[in-house]
Amino acid sequence: MPLSCKLHKVDAKVESISLNDSIYLKDGAKIESGYIICEYKRGMKDGLAVLKEDSLLKVGFFKNDKQIGIWHSYDKNGKLIKISEYTDGFLFKYYTIENGRISKTTVLSPNF
Repeated sequence: MPLSCKLHKVDAKVESISLNDSIYLKDGAKIESGYIICEYKRGMKDGLAVLKEDSLLKVGFFKNDKQIGIWHSYDKNGKLIKISEYTDGFLFKYYTIENGRISKTTVLSPNF
């Protein structure tokens, strides 16, 4: 399940992230909600990524333009609310977090 969002290729490093506002880069640039900050290799997303959608923040990794591994989702107060597992760009499992504990595990069937 690929992300559907506006992409913003950024070479600068992230300086700070405010969940209630925007993402700021070391050069002072402000990235608005809905954008993704990611490392790029050979024109593809590859490495650490930060996605801000309104008051939700997602942090994870890309490899060859596909989401991989563990992604963490935080609410506007910085509280962890979901942990998602991706393989080759497909979401296959996620954990809903409530009160600091896993309250629900959802396993999805792959669409390979």
